[in-house]
Amino acid sequence: MALPGAPLINPRIQFFDANGDPLDSGELYSYEAGTTTPLALYTDVSLDISTVASNPVVLQADGRCDTNLYMLPQGYKFILKDQLGVTIWTADNISDPAYVVFDTFANVAANGARDQVDGYVITEDDNTVTMLPAVSPDPCTVTLPPASSRGFPVTVINLSTTVAVLISPDGLDTINGVSGGLSLPAGASPVFSGTTLNSDGVSNWLMASYW
Repeated sequence: MALPGAPLINPRIQFFDANGDPLDSGELYSYEAGTTTPLALYTDVSLDISTVASNPVVLQADGRCDTNLYMLPQGYKFILKDQLGVTIWTADNISDPAYVVFDTFANVAANGARDQVDGYVITEDDNTVTMLPAVSPDPCTVTLPPASSRGFPVTVINLSTTVAVLISPDGLDTINGVSGGLSLPAGASPVFSGTTLNSDGVSNWLMASYW
């Protein structure tokens, strides 16, 4: 599921010229922060390509935009010009910090190996791993990294409809305080079994969710 757009702070803000008069037919340009590469604004929270705003956004006679504007979860640079192309001001590195952090977190959480068909050892860069094991062996084993090495949760999903997946802790580590592995049974498409585990930072993995 894609994240919705973040609204510009006071999205129907009124812009003024150097004399304090409404900026009739002014133009608001948007770029990637720190660059001259255009970066779109959107007129709908969905950020659908069909809702890309004009760049520049042309202001009404009262210096306002004629629609709400929504930003992508990244930094922008804005340049405001009058109808003659004279720059009124430039504002760089503008973003919604909470939105950017949330988007980054979501992307990091989704990072990982996909559709592993054999036994797999989860690496320090894997946060979500999907398993699609062959007919044998059953179960297929996926090994967790040392609990002491992780600060981010690990999600494992078994996409097989015929073969179980055994999640095995590393060395003497445990899962929910118990030695041995955690089984993810074969699922039935489109419903697959999976689990998310949090490390205690020492030697134990705690099952945060199971489905």
